[in-house]
Amino acid sequence: MSADADLDAVTGRVEHRFGGRPDLILGGEDVARAQLTAQVKEDLTRAELLAFPLLALLCVLIFRGLAAILPLIVALLSVTSTFTLLRVVDEVVAVSPFALNLVLALGLGLSVDFSLLMVSRFREEAGRRPVIDAVVGTMSSAGRAVAYSAMTVALALSVLAVFPQRFMVSMAIGGVLVALCAALSALVVIPALLARFGPHVQTRSAPPARGRWYDFAHAVMRRPLAVALATTAVLLLLAAPALRAAWTGIDAGALPTERSARTLQDSVAAGFATDETPLAVVVKAPGERKPGRR
Repeated sequence: MSADADLDAVTGRVEHRFGGRPDLILGGEDVARAQLTAQVKEDLTRAELLAFPLLALLCVLIFRGLAAILPLIVALLSVTSTFTLLRVVDEVVAVSPFALNLVLALGLGLSVDFSLLMVSRFREEAGRRPVIDAVVGTMSSAGRAVAYSAMTVALALSVLAVFPQRFMVSMAIGGVLVALCAALSALVVIPALLARFGPHVQTRSAPPARGRWYDFAHAVMRRPLAVALATTAVLLLLAAPALRAAWTGIDAGALPTERSARTLQDSVAAGFATDETPLAVVVKAPGERKPGRR
C-alpha cells in the first residue's frame, strides 16, 4: 500500500495542532520548507514596504517631474509579470521561494537602469528635434542598449542552471524571466508614455552633448579589444574565490533562530556528532483505519 498525502497540507495541519506547545519542537525537512516559504513571504512584504517608497523618492530626485513615474510603472509591470510566469513555471518545475527575493531586487534595479537610460537619451534627442522623432531616435539607440543589456543579464544568470542545487536552478529561471520582462516593459511602455507626455518629460534646456561619461564611452570604443581583455581579467580575478566554494542545499539553517525547524536542527547538531537524524519513528495504522479518522 502506498500513501499519496499532500505534504504541504499535512505539514500545515501538524503545525496548527502542535506548533504552540512548549514541550514540543517541530522540525524536519518538510517543516523547514514550509517555514522557509513563510519567512520569504514575510521578507518580501517587508522589502516591498521599504523598497517602493525609497524607490519613489529616488526617482523624484533623479528623474524630476512626470518622468519619475516611469521607472515605477516599469518596475511594477516587470515584477508582477515575472511573478505570474513563475507561478506557471511552478506547475511544471518546483521554484524555490528564494527566487522571489532575486526577482524583486533585480526587477527594481533593472527598471530604474533601463528607464534612466531611455529618459536621458530622450531628453538629449528632444532638445534637437520634435517629440515623435526624439522617441524614434531614443528607441534606435537607447532601446537597442536596453535589449542588449537585458540579454546579457539573462545569459549571465542562466549559468546558475548548471549547478545541481534546485534553488540555484530557480534563481536562474527567476533571473532570466525578470531581466526579459523588465526589458520588454521598458521597451513597450516607456516609448508610448514618452510619445504621449513627451513635452512634460523633456528638460527646458538641452543637456550638454559632451561630458565625462561621453568621453569615457568614446575612449572605450577607441580600444575595444584592450578594454575587453582588461575587464575580463579583472572579472576572473574577482571570481577566483568561487573555485574553492562548497555548494550545499538550503536547509533549516537559513531560517531565523526563533523558527522551530532551526531550533531543532541546532539542538540536533549540538547533541549528536552526526549529520543524520538520530532517531526515526515509523507509525503503522491498522488496515481497517481510513484516512482522516482518529
